[in-house]
Amino acid sequence: MRRREFLVSTPAALASTAPAAPFEKPKDYRKEPFRRMVILGESTVEGGPWVPVMPYDRYADVLMRLINACQQRPIEYFNKGIGANAISPRSPGYANSRKPSAMERYRKDVIEQWPDLFLLCYGLNDMRAGMPLADFRADMATIKGRALA
Repeated sequence: MRRREFLVSTPAALASTAPAAPFEKPKDYRKEPFRRMVILGESTVEGGPWVPVMPYDRYADVLMRLINACQQRPIEYFNKGIGANAISPRSPGYANSRKPSAMERYRKDVIEQWPDLFLLCYGLNDMRAGMPLADFRADMATIKGRALA
């Protein structure tokens, strides 16, 4: 199924995060198919004991399959999740986290992969450890800004 066919046949509530007017079909803003997706994150990306039996049931894998169902060519997919990971060394949870942090690895794990779709999935470990929101947002903005550059 091509992306446009999927978007036309999918209810707006499932295909869009923005509220849509009744019966409004979602718009596909992407002119070209995605080629390469990188997801950088913590255990929710890597997967864990909550994933039933198969590791390909992680939400990132489900997203990849949905994208592939909407494109003629499959997307290359790189899962860069590390359980118990922190966004940066300034996170209070960094001392007890699995290293390296997102700030220490985004160049190698994201930028060097040249993705045209990048998902940054952090916050659970850092917020639970008491990281100041301003610091967390600044680290997220740094990674996002450098990945888009």
